[in-house]
Amino acid sequence: MGRTVTRSVLRRLHRWIGLTLALPLIVQAATGLIMAADPFVAFIQGVPSANGLLIEPDNVSGVDVATILTTAQAGVSSDLVPIRWRVEPDSIVAVDFAVPGHQQAVAEVGVDALFTKVAWVRRNPDGFYHWVHSVHETLLMGQQGRRLIGTIGIGLFLLGLSGIPLWWPRRGRWRAGLTVSRDATGWGFQRALHGAAGIWIVALLLVQSISGIAMAFPQTARAIAGFPATAPRGGHSAREATIDPIHAIAAGVASAQAAMPGATLLDLRLPAVPGRPMMAVLLPAGHWQGSPPAIVTMDPATARVLSVQNPETNSLGVSVLNWLRAWHEGAAAGPVGRLLLCLFALALPLLPLTGTAMWILRWRRRRHASAAAGVAGVRVGE
Repeated sequence: MGRTVTRSVLRRLHRWIGLTLALPLIVQAATGLIMAADPFVAFIQGVPSANGLLIEPDNVSGVDVATILTTAQAGVSSDLVPIRWRVEPDSIVAVDFAVPGHQQAVAEVGVDALFTKVAWVRRNPDGFYHWVHSVHETLLMGQQGRRLIGTIGIGLFLLGLSGIPLWWPRRGRWRAGLTVSRDATGWGFQRALHGAAGIWIVALLLVQSISGIAMAFPQTARAIAGFPATAPRGGHSAREATIDPIHAIAAGVASAQAAMPGATLLDLRLPAVPGRPMMAVLLPAGHWQGSPPAIVTMDPATARVLSVQNPETNSLGVSVLNWLRAWHEGAAAGPVGRLLLCLFALALPLLPLTGTAMWILRWRRRRHASAAAGVAGVRVGE
């Protein structure tokens, strides 16, 4: 009796969480699919991707950074300032430019680092991707939306956990639980598809929900992982308005490479908020593209190194948090990981769709049964 009651309560909990999160899960799946597939689409089109590389970038540590930045500047309007230095394959350095005081890139220039010449210029780069990313991360609602996404992640985690015992087949019925019978129709078909789709993706669903929760509540996750309570500050906020971006990036590249000898510099960004440090992302020697990188923060005014997060020396908590993020983005396993994320994003909508269909069919069946019982009662009364 107790087991039956527990299962009934669990089923109701699973059903109503699923119905409540049906639309948000479809939105998350659609935006997640676009971001996971972005590198493949970019690779086919032959353009840089905003969401990671399928080919490892070259190490261009020996180039004259100031010359490359000056060359890139010549490819755009003189009133734009560089805000980001990113290394691409084929010895290409992509430099993002923005309006002074803003962080959204309005132009991106690719410079051939070997011959110091402009390879391509893109206007309003990755505008659609950044919009999709904002929907996925905050539902276009800022910090409030980020917290809402975190709450959705908690609900998704509960759905995954509760779905396992609800799916668990009887002895000898394992194959039926993993497939959908050709003869299944109506509610039975929806139930079989819901269970099979859910159990095939449940492991990735739990990982994605846990990592999503950590990314939605970064301060709590950082505290648990052992990160500093606050990000290091540059200490020169009064001077930042007069910082020469070209000098800052050039000095930052040199400082980051000196802090991590032998590492490949992947990305360097100037701060969007005054008083915050600039950040460099590096791939340590011997690590594969997509594994947790090294993070070096620097004072944007002096390029003085403020902190170094080295994946080879990080604490266990920090390493776990970094790997969760890498797996969430699909980068940890390279193209295979991104392909798995694409398949996951395609399968995820099956859960709210079949769950909603099951609820509607059940509701209709009960309504018809009640109507039939009412008619029978009237006839008996007659």
